[in-house]
Amino acid sequence: MPVDSGLAGLVAAETVLSYSDGARGILWVRGHTLADLAANLGYDGAVGVLWEGFAGEGLSRETMRARLAAGRAKAFARLGDWLDSAGGRPPVEAVRLAVASLPDDSAPADILATLPVAIAALLRRRQGAAPLAPDPARGTADDLLRMTHGKPVAPALAAALDTYFCAVIDNGLNTSAFTARVIASSRASLVSAALGAYCAFTGPLHGGAPGPTLDMLDEAAASG
Repeated sequence: MPVDSGLAGLVAAETVLSYSDGARGILWVRGHTLADLAANLGYDGAVGVLWEGFAGEGLSRETMRARLAAGRAKAFARLGDWLDSAGGRPPVEAVRLAVASLPDDSAPADILATLPVAIAALLRRRQGAAPLAPDPARGTADDLLRMTHGKPVAPALAAALDTYFCAVIDNGLNTSAFTARVIASSRASLVSAALGAYCAFTGPLHGGAPGPTLDMLDEAAASG
């Protein structure tokens, strides 16, 4: 029998989370443009927009900042569960260990907050420095940079990273999102779905995709 390897025109799922039209360069996240998310909600607020009705109600920017800050504190307290085992592993493998070490019943905010704490701790260790405890008064992007550099960074740098996080927070049924859906459909834990999604993301055709984009920007800058 002939095999159709294309998925054009096939409806694979329904979602209220986002609408992506790559041909026209349009992306909405629950009715918000990316510019609106970045300017008015920030990354923490954008997480609340995506999670509203799924991981709680009334998930305002302030509520999510508090939940993610509490999650970062828990993640910092759990560094001993995996950080020594990470040893000299590459960062991608080490972060995978951090996610895999999460308790199976972890709350969504605790799963998400593990990533900035783990990444900052790993980068600090590579520099021969001790991990820096999170600051609950800061947003996720700002605190990630502070924990990485060992001191607060310029507000413009924190705002730039926060904006970048907003820009890539969701873009439809990509490889990692599809992987998470498949795992969750078996009624596996949310941690299992997040870990599987992360593993899919580590592939060079998915998480590595910004590399060629950076090369293109460098070439554009060099050309004048």
